Amino acid sequence: MRLNDNLVDLDQPVRIVTPKGDVLFEGVAPRTTETIETSIAEFGDDAMIYSAEVAVKLP
Repeated sequence: MRLNDNLVDLDQPVRIVTPKGDVLFEGVAPRTTETIETSIAEFGDDAMIYSAEVAVKLP
C-alpha cells in the first residue's frame, strides 16, 4: 500500500485496518526515494506522488 503525507502523518506510526477490524499493518511507514521515483514514473502526476510503501497481506 502506498502512502503520502496528504493521506496520513508519516512522522507517526501508521495503522492499516480492514473494514472488519483486522490489522494489516502497524508501525512506521518509511519514506524512500525509490517509492517516490516509482510513483512518478508510474503516474507522472504530482497529485499521485507517494513517498512510503508498506506490504500488506489481505485476509
